[in-house]
Amino acid sequence: MSAYTPEKFLLPNGLDEIGLRIGLYRLKYEDLSTYRKRLLAEIRDPAGADQESFIRSLNRQVGEFDVPVFEIGLVLDAFGDPIILDPHIEVTSSYINVYTDYANRLLDFSLNIVDRDGGYFLRSVYNAFAASINYTITMIDTDYQFKRSDHLRYGTSEKLVLSETLLNSCCHNLDGMYIKDITTQARDVFRTEQATQAAIAEDGDYYIDYSQGVLFTHIPMKGFTTYTYEDFPFTLYWQPVKAYPLNDDDTGYWHLDPQVSDITGSEDEYIVLNSEGSKIINQALAIHSLEWGE
Repeated sequence: MSAYTPEKFLLPNGLDEIGLRIGLYRLKYEDLSTYRKRLLAEIRDPAGADQESFIRSLNRQVGEFDVPVFEIGLVLDAFGDPIILDPHIEVTSSYINVYTDYANRLLDFSLNIVDRDGGYFLRSVYNAFAASINYTITMIDTDYQFKRSDHLRYGTSEKLVLSETLLNSCCHNLDGMYIKDITTQARDVFRTEQATQAAIAEDGDYYIDYSQGVLFTHIPMKGFTTYTYEDFPFTLYWQPVKAYPLNDDDTGYWHLDPQVSDITGSEDEYIVLNSEGSKIINQALAIHSLEWGE
């Protein structure tokens, strides 16, 4: 008598129709609950062709989810302003850099997240933030201690707003705080920037509260504005699958081994491919060979 082995197969439903429209298909053995969560994530934050969008959406494309682990805040003074001049956080391929004055590249601390003697596990990242007098940290994922830090999502706390419509008013609260750079459309409204709100005296005068993200003008605003700001509180995400640009300045600390400099004889230079770097280069060349030799 023949033996039969049952095989699981997918029955299409309404979720699959939604996934077909947005290009996110159900995986072979994926349950509907997980698939629904992936669809919601894609609808709320659609994947795009730019680098930042690709990095944010990568895990949901392969059936995984980014895990929020820490929320980083700023220590504020009595007036509600940060006690540091220019806060900024960046996660590179190999480092997490935390600044007190980003414009002048003044660091609060920096951790090598691929070195076992550095911030190899997230517990080291947590301890570094907890010891800072400029930043605060709130634990979101309680199971963080032994997750590897090199899976922190690549990116920075700096965000860009391409177009925000201004209210027809002499006061406008921007969607972001801690403004860094701002460009306005209406030159007749924003002609002369004043140092204080009280100094606004005539048409064309305006004042910007960069810390709180508030615009003040003498005549009602119009048009739109483009600006960059620091997004605090800033959430650090842990990714099961991490993506980062190969031309990132810090990939050398991960893909290369140090070698004593031929010039000085004292300082190490990261110039020799290690096993991780060789694996990545070989994968790239397998797709697009340099066509050297036979």
